[in-house]
Parts: sequence; C-alpha cells; structure tokens
Amino acid sequence: MIQTHRVPTPPARDAEPHPVVHALADVEAEVLRDLVGHDDFAESARARTARLFGSDYADQPHWVALADGADPETCAPADVLGFASMILMRKQDLQTAQVWVGVRPGARSRGIGRALFEAALAEGIAHGRTVWQAYADSPDATGRPDAIVPTSGAGAVDPDRPASRWLVADGWTLELCETPSRLDLTADLLQRAASALEEGAGSDGYVLASWGDSTPPEHREGVCRVMERMSTDPPAGGMEYDPSVWTPERLVDSEHRQVVAGQRSVVTVALHAGTGEVAAYTHLAWPEENPAGVWQEETLVLPHHRGHGLGMWTKLANLARLVEANPEARRVHTWNAVENRPMLAINDALGFVPVGVEGCWQKRL
Repeated sequence: MIQTHRVPTPPARDAEPHPVVHALADVEAEVLRDLVGHDDFAESARARTARLFGSDYADQPHWVALADGADPETCAPADVLGFASMILMRKQDLQTAQVWVGVRPGARSRGIGRALFEAALAEGIAHGRTVWQAYADSPDATGRPDAIVPTSGAGAVDPDRPASRWLVADGWTLELCETPSRLDLTADLLQRAASALEEGAGSDGYVLASWGDSTPPEHREGVCRVMERMSTDPPAGGMEYDPSVWTPERLVDSEHRQVVAGQRSVVTVALHAGTGEVAAYTHLAWPEENPAGVWQEETLVLPHHRGHGLGMWTKLANLARLVEANPEARRVHTWNAVENRPMLAINDALGFVPVGVEGCWQKRL
C-alpha cells in the first residue's frame, strides 16, 4: 500500500532539515541522474527546508511516498520512493499551481506518481487553483511524425516518454517547448570573458557593474524593473503567467532567502552612462554544496537599450565574475523558449550546446 505524507513545515527557514527532507533530496538527485544524466539541478536538504518554510510571496508544500512500514519521523533515504512539490503564489498567479513529481526509477509503474499528484491536487483545489502547470524533460522530437508539438508551434517532445504519456492521458496540453543548454567553462571561453570585462567597459555609452548575493541599494529599483519585464518579455506560449510586481523589499527578501538556502550568486548589469538606468541584467547562481554546476538565471536587455550588444557583453563579463567567486564552477545550464531566437543566438555564440527539450504543460480544471 502506498502511503503519502505531507512534509512538515519547518519551524524556521534555517532550521535543521528533517530526516524526511534529507530523504526527499536523495530521491530528487536519483531522479535527475536518471532523467538528465547528472544532479546539477538537485536541491540540498537545506534548500528544500527553506522552500518548505515558504514566504510572503509563495507557499511551497511537499509530499513524499513512503515504503510500507516506514516512519516519516525517522525514515532513511531508501524509505522514500518519490516526492511531489508545488508552488502556490500568494500575490500573483492566484489561479495557478505549479507541480513537480519524481519517483525513484526502481519504484515506477506502481501508482506512486499518481498518488503524489493526487495529494498535491487536493491541496491546490482547496486553495482555489484552476490552472495547473508542469515541466518535463524530453529528447528533441522535431521531425518525428508522431511528435507532440506545443500550441506555440515551436519545438516538439517525444510522445513515448513516460511523462508525456501520463500528461496526455490526464488531459494536459503542451503549451511551450524550452531548449535546455549546457556551456562548459573552457579556458578559451574564460579568456573571452576576461577580455570582455577588461576591454568593453565604458563602450557605446554603457558601463558595467557587478555584485554577489545582494543588490546594492542604488540599483534595486532598476533591477526590479528588469524582473518585472522578465514576467512579460520572454515567449511563454499559452502558459498563463500574471505580470509580476517587484519592489525593493521583495528583492531583498528574495535574495536573503536564497542565501539562507545555500545559493550563491553573481550579477552583472550594464548601466546607461548618461542616466544610470539598469539597461541589461544577467544572473548566475549555484548551490554551495554542489558548486560545479551553475544555473543561468534571468538575462534581459530592456527594449529601448537593445541593439548595442549588451546581452553578450554582460553574459561574458558575468562569466568572468563567476570564476572569481566560484573557482569550482565547471559548467553552466540555461533554458530558453525555442522561439526566443535572439537569446538562443547569444547562447550559440557563447558555446552553449542544446541537450534536449523541456516541455511546459498546462491543464485547466
């Protein structure tokens, strides 16, 4: 018999992780190694604890599936067979629930994923959520006559993937495909990055500024404007996302929560020399416990500053800052909508290599 258990909310964001959270982190790492060949995206028990605590902006409940007879208070990693997590935004996207489900490879085809999803579904419905969103990795199926093509018309996923079959059977719609890409930090690339940092400063009426985990007060308003554009500018297909509202207080809170979760960052911006406006922004992040794998977070050039090469310039400069702050960095992962050709062109020129497709799925209740 499958027993699902809601993971308890920790007493504090920086609390010692509960045994079941350690086990959940172990499951996620195994699932990722099976699906994508590495665990660079796996979150530590420390990071999961911070998520579980939630914030003024989102609740993030988790569930686990336990082996028969396992005690959630004292369980070992092997006792946890799968997990589900969910994001319920509290100030925007109030109609939406985002859900992730992962099951250990050796425990699949036993109804565990369905039981975990049903547990999350019940809570989401109780919160009035009617739009459900999920994300699933797949080989690029472009050109296959039986491929599943998103409503956006760009990209394709493999219909034979277990996640694809499950989502289609459950009535989900593929709305968008993203291209996950990987960049290895070679010596040649890092030399290009160092040159961009040294030679580009001040060119074409812009100057660079960089920082680590916390945005300097004088740039918070500008960064907030960029973060708001990130919710509207990149292609989203039919995925329903509300425009986000960012304030300096929200930015400070978000950055503090990332540090507590063990995530470190480097940010580089291009400032307009005449006005000081944040014209372009790029952000790299990595977990302290697994620093070799780095995540490319937001990159954006404001519309009225495009056409000056700021996207490439800031991304190269931020790579130079990355290896200063994180000498153990070896590779960078990024995700972009298949139709986001300007950003994909920059990534191609940097040396990013596509590694499949991530399908963005949605279901309306």
